[in-house]
Amino acid sequence: MSKKVFKPFWSYDIEATEQWLTTMANQGWRFSYFHTHTRLFFFEPAEPEAVTYNVAYHKKNTPNLSESLREDGWESVMTSGKWEVLQNATPSEDIHTYPLHIGVLSRNRMLLFVIGGLLTYMMLSLLFFATITSWTLLNDGTVSIEGSPMWIVTVTVGIIMWTWVPFLAIKLYKSNKRLSEGPLQSSRRYPQRASDSTQESFVKWKFGWQYAPDKLEKWLETMEKKGYQLSKVSMMGTRFLFVNGTPMNVCYTVDYQRGQSHGYFDLHHEAGWQLMFANNSSLSKWSIWAKPYEDTRPEFYSDRNHKLRHARRVAMTHGVTFGLLALMYVAMIGLNVTTLYRDGMSRLDWMLFFIYGFVIIEFAIIVSKSVRYYLRVKHTA
Repeated sequence: MSKKVFKPFWSYDIEATEQWLTTMANQGWRFSYFHTHTRLFFFEPAEPEAVTYNVAYHKKNTPNLSESLREDGWESVMTSGKWEVLQNATPSEDIHTYPLHIGVLSRNRMLLFVIGGLLTYMMLSLLFFATITSWTLLNDGTVSIEGSPMWIVTVTVGIIMWTWVPFLAIKLYKSNKRLSEGPLQSSRRYPQRASDSTQESFVKWKFGWQYAPDKLEKWLETMEKKGYQLSKVSMMGTRFLFVNGTPMNVCYTVDYQRGQSHGYFDLHHEAGWQLMFANNSSLSKWSIWAKPYEDTRPEFYSDRNHKLRHARRVAMTHGVTFGLLALMYVAMIGLNVTTLYRDGMSRLDWMLFFIYGFVIIEFAIIVSKSVRYYLRVKHTA
């Protein structure tokens, strides 16, 4: 006799859902399928067994499994819309390659952006109401509240919103943090790095590395040669966690793509590259890859023209964006110079001019870094 379970929030914590499916298999309930809209999971009775599950999300069509995943025992159980459930009956200690959670992470980030915006609106509305009420009490001493025939609905909706929205925001944030800072590099061709809690670790911060990615690559490779192994990169890509280990040669590549297909990650995984960071947002698609080597340094892209196109893409994206912003601030200063000269300048005006000038210099530095990065690649490629 089949069994169905209602899981309303399963898609907001994929790792917990995968572990739950594994636990159900251990208890003799083999996953069959689920309904996306009703949030119902269906199971069939079976012999208890150890099965590893992976839940994937694809923005477009569901791709076929890569050869390396198939060889490692992964198979697709079912697809429903953009969701796909994979399973692997191989003992977990013998599984070397895991499907990536890139699609799930991208979806969660978009949901967190929407839910975070809704939560911000709710908090600002509450703050506005509290401010108006306090102001009225301090000045008039009384507040008049008009009853509503729909007050039950209003109260019910308010309770649901103030419990559901914060709950989902916290759940998504924690899930995204684990997916981003955890083993995002799911292709475990090398021993899992920094898994020993007794290893001494330390944190380094890097801001603005996107404007000169080649310098980040050299810095990471130098850290590896000193015995400092990169373990995790934060969700924002600014916090780098290292552990003390054995000095080794590791080639790092920082890649920027305007569009990343699922095959993009499979292609480089099958070539032996380990994904250390991925920011698959709609605005910037950065990824950091690592590959140990002994004698010959590997190449992420062997084609010289591809390297130049990549560097040109980075320089053009940042150069045009921040160059236009800098010109906009210059125009703002120019439009106000005549008026300020006639009417005089107050302290606020001086402060605004200082802020505008600082922003223009900062944007100019970013443009300069991006252009110099392209010139370095053009000279060495």
